[in-house]
Amino acid sequence: MKIRFFIGIDISARTLDFCIMVDGKAIEYHCIGNTKKELKKLFRKFVSNGMTQHNSWICAEHTGSYGYRLRLFLEETGYRYSMVPAIEVKKSTALSRGKNDKVDSKRIAEYAFRFQDKLKESRLPEKYLIRLKNLFKYRQQRVRNSTRLKNQIKQLETQWECGPRDYMLVNAKMEQEQCGKVIKEVDRQIRELINSVEKAKRNHELVRSVLGDGPMTACYLLICTDNFELFDDTRKFASFAGLAPFENRSGSSIKGRTRTSKLRDRQIKALLKRGQFGNLGKK
Repeated sequence: MKIRFFIGIDISARTLDFCIMVDGKAIEYHCIGNTKKELKKLFRKFVSNGMTQHNSWICAEHTGSYGYRLRLFLEETGYRYSMVPAIEVKKSTALSRGKNDKVDSKRIAEYAFRFQDKLKESRLPEKYLIRLKNLFKYRQQRVRNSTRLKNQIKQLETQWECGPRDYMLVNAKMEQEQCGKVIKEVDRQIRELINSVEKAKRNHELVRSVLGDGPMTACYLLICTDNFELFDDTRKFASFAGLAPFENRSGSSIKGRTRTSKLRDRQIKALLKRGQFGNLGKK
């Protein structure tokens, strides 16, 4: 069935801005709260206007956890949708001035209409991967806090007026100790979660078999690749991680160096490089 309804959604923490485009023309705008109740009410109105799961396509930008409630609702009701990078939408538009949520929703709808042949249906990762991602992010926060406290303790110990029983020093050491306990508990929960899913356990062990790749590198690889189901080509993953070089030449005037792109997942590149740098000098 031909797709007539293209809906662009600008997602924020509290609100969702909708632009409804029918046959290439924007006809409606709506701003609702980012709640399941508001979504149900709005989509009942869309259905009364002739929209179905078969003649519509919904498009939104990646906004992390803000879009989780929307994606869950769309999958429960059977609507097709695509989550696209914000920079992709931005580069697809002509010279533009000004910015607000209503304009952004229209630009997303126009992007979906223009590139409808290239849109790929998005799906939420499995529940264990969402839980794993939340645990990994929480662990990162605790590690940063622990590093900050360690540096603070060193600074306090070098001050001549700060004795071993000084309140600031004692309190900083207690906080660092508590951070260490939390990190160990999160590591335990991550291990249990990975071991509870057979395919995740197998892939985690395969990644760890590579010299230099530790448990957290393997864990993040599971997260960013949806347990190695997101990419069907190693070249695509190399480009995603910022490991593939690209030429920078044009005619006879531009002769730049061949280098990796800055459009990459910085974290996975840092983890992979850190692991391999640790192998230097090892046999």
